[in-house]
Amino acid sequence: MEKVYEKNLICLENYLSNCFSKVAGLALIFCVLMSTTIYAQNTQFSNYGFGEIALNPAASASKNLIGANALYRIQRYNNGMSINSTQLQFQYALINQTAGKRWGGFSLVAQSDKVSEGIPYTFYSIKPGFAYNLEIIPNNFLAMGVELSANQSGFNTANFTTGSQWMNNQGFDETAALGEEFERQQLTYFSAATGLMWYDNDKEGYRRNYLGFSLFNLNQPARSFISEDDEIPLQYSALGGYQFFKLNRHAFYAEAIGTKSLNEIFWGAGPGWSYRFEDTSPFDPFTAGKLDIFARYFSGDRISLGTQIAQKNFSLGFAVDLHLENAAQMASTEFSVSIFKRLPITKQKEVPDDEYAIGSSREFEEDNFQDQPVKVIEKEYQTSVSRDFSFELRKNFNYGFNETNLNDEAKSYLDDIAVMMEANPALKLKVTGHTDNIGTEDANQKISEERAKGVRDYLESIGIAAERLSYEGKGATEPLYKNNSEENRAKNRRVEFLIYAEKD
Repeated sequence: MEKVYEKNLICLENYLSNCFSKVAGLALIFCVLMSTTIYAQNTQFSNYGFGEIALNPAASASKNLIGANALYRIQRYNNGMSINSTQLQFQYALINQTAGKRWGGFSLVAQSDKVSEGIPYTFYSIKPGFAYNLEIIPNNFLAMGVELSANQSGFNTANFTTGSQWMNNQGFDETAALGEEFERQQLTYFSAATGLMWYDNDKEGYRRNYLGFSLFNLNQPARSFISEDDEIPLQYSALGGYQFFKLNRHAFYAEAIGTKSLNEIFWGAGPGWSYRFEDTSPFDPFTAGKLDIFARYFSGDRISLGTQIAQKNFSLGFAVDLHLENAAQMASTEFSVSIFKRLPITKQKEVPDDEYAIGSSREFEEDNFQDQPVKVIEKEYQTSVSRDFSFELRKNFNYGFNETNLNDEAKSYLDDIAVMMEANPALKLKVTGHTDNIGTEDANQKISEERAKGVRDYLESIGIAAERLSYEGKGATEPLYKNNSEENRAKNRRVEFLIYAEKD
């Protein structure tokens, strides 16, 4: 009866999770587009999903990543002026491996805006932030973030002109007074921001739908070159995305952004297509990854078209903007690059107090060892056996597609095997590597051999004699599970150990 109750409870949780995700996903686009309290920041990048931690301080806690992003945008005008914007971002997910959960994230954003012609205006900003992540129901999360920023803006009046320098019957006189009194040519001010983001993940741990709101300039700092009384108003922002259809490796989604400051309103929305691909050869320049293509319409009759390709540890993006009815602005271009590492979340198994495992530790009270005689135990190692025997071990080292390197978890497991073999010199070990079914037969055979050889080489490097070790690869010929999903293919990317001894 307890098992039936537990099973029903799990089914109910999954049902509620799916219902909550669908309802929130359908509502989030409507909320973003219809909201009238949404703020716009100084520079609006077309690929805003790429640099979302600058739009919402809570976004750094929504992904298992450590990495850096760089975005560069050139906005051109018909009068020859252009605005060059650069944004650098760093984010680090905070993961509790004991609990197997991501509990927060840290971010750092640096931005620069420069005007190339006309008014020589510059703007610099640096923004550290922190976010806390909370799981509401299974696969549904709420992230809350805060951000502080130091900002500096300024311009050079050496090339600045006004109508006051046009003299009657004389024309332009560059030596005449500007007619404007500037109390300062450089401003430094500090501001604070906060953000809230809901999102849900798919079964593979990737974010699927999300909705975020943020509030900037909480302290309303003063920023004026003429008067101290000109305060920056509160600024609001909303950002959302909804995956409305998925078929195999194809996914279709919609994203929207809305911003507002005083009476200035900016919004944008559009669809996107995502495709997760898997390489057929380990020798190609692009391995398994994701391709995104998007189109967006922004207020002010601006259309943006862009694409982004993501690999295991980096991604590249490009976007171009076309201004339909704005005679002053020309086409804009935007480039983005990211270097990152996806951090695994593996819950550590707790060892009961009355059990021990290789590599585990336990605290003892100091009094238990006082005035106790030391007993020396001499152990004779078994160097031979009376009969042949063998047993098998199977381990998934969480190999990525086409990966052969050993991570820290795999090395810790092999260290335990090495301790056992050192204590029993009669034991020998044979390592067998396996792959999934993606790729050619020759490529899979080579990868499986490399995985097995990597294990053999590591054991030899920590002291196990080479004559006690052997290896082979079997490619994709012996899968444990059907290769019909990414989860099953990951389980088939494994190594197996045959530990045996032979009678002399």
